[in-house]
Amino acid sequence: MKTVKVPKARVAALAFAFICVGALLFSAILAALWVQPELLLGDPYRPVALLLGHGLAIGFVASVLFGASYLILPVMAAAPLWSVRLGWLHAGVHVSGLLLLAAGLLFPASIHPFIGLGLLSVGFLAYSTNLMMTASRYNRWDPALVSVFFALCWLGLVGGFSLWLFADLSFGDPRHYSAALLEGQALVALLGFFWLFLLGAALKVLSMFLVSRNRPGAWSWLGLVLLNLALFIMPIGMLLGLDWTLTVGLLVLVGSLCYGIDYLRLAMGSDRLWSGDLLSASAGLLLGLPLIVWVVAGMPMVVEVEGITLQEQARAYFATALLGCFVLVAFGLGMRVLPFLAWQLRFLPKVGREPVPDVETLVHAPARGAVLICLLLAWAYLAAGQLWQSPVGVQFAVICFIVASLWAVYAVSPALKCILQKPAKP
Repeated sequence: MKTVKVPKARVAALAFAFICVGALLFSAILAALWVQPELLLGDPYRPVALLLGHGLAIGFVASVLFGASYLILPVMAAAPLWSVRLGWLHAGVHVSGLLLLAAGLLFPASIHPFIGLGLLSVGFLAYSTNLMMTASRYNRWDPALVSVFFALCWLGLVGGFSLWLFADLSFGDPRHYSAALLEGQALVALLGFFWLFLLGAALKVLSMFLVSRNRPGAWSWLGLVLLNLALFIMPIGMLLGLDWTLTVGLLVLVGSLCYGIDYLRLAMGSDRLWSGDLLSASAGLLLGLPLIVWVVAGMPMVVEVEGITLQEQARAYFATALLGCFVLVAFGLGMRVLPFLAWQLRFLPKVGREPVPDVETLVHAPARGAVLICLLLAWAYLAAGQLWQSPVGVQFAVICFIVASLWAVYAVSPALKCILQKPAKP
């Protein structure tokens, strides 16, 4: 079958659109937390708390990952994006779904939140289809690409479950297992898409930018098998009412450590120094491991705090995961991808006709280290605020996030100026 070559500038514009959506929503979330830090405390099932959680997970982290993957996965697969039009359809559906979900959570009497979730699920399926078709075009499989491929499969499964639940609700016949499916799909999305995608993407990014003498190998393949085994048995245990938390947690932990061994092999085989963006992404992955250990151990209280319920511990887990590990990885990937994106938009058409600058000239490298420090401080304040139920801890975390965001904007400001310039003629 004849392959249609897609101009890289069109893909870069699509990726930039998703990253802009994520940045806008992250700014809105920080503003809301500064005004009302109690949103991260108390009952996690309040409509405003659910809106905050979905805004972080789907609005910010997922948007950044969508944008980065539209740019990175074609490079991983050594193939052009299967359909840019389907990507823009996904962007429109994604933004519309977020708006409808927010309206449904704030005004449930007027519109049900499942309408927004259903629309978002259609976008998930379009995104998964687009990238899976891209990944399978030339059959160039390696651990990083297969990890991302399975993450897309799990996201497609989550989208299918959401549409199933939406259909049950629409016909007024919710099944007795709907609540278990709703809880199960949230965990599958967190571990199956977000975590597995980040592990695979980090493996590829490290391979690309460290120029290591070593290559990902058996350890990553073993980690991929263990993580998918955990994701396979987790929803089955929930549907059957079985407590397989320890088994699933150990499989996820050991599988993640297997990926970590290959990360170390890549680092040991490279003579390059790690930049702040790669350190931020790596720190986010490392912070995820103690959270997994904490869940495996039954979420014990490290410091005894009176009146902390299991529900509040679960809220603390999701808050520190989304605003800790995933934000660190999103910032790290964003600072690495944006200069690359700007170079593709503005200088790729000039290649071969005139001298073009290096990608590293489109970023202020020292500022990336400041971003890492601010994000780690934010995570520490956030964890303290969750542990002691303190709004002050949340506000200190917001200040650190704002400072980190300003440093991140400064770090990529040459790339942003380049993007805002008049496009070069091909």
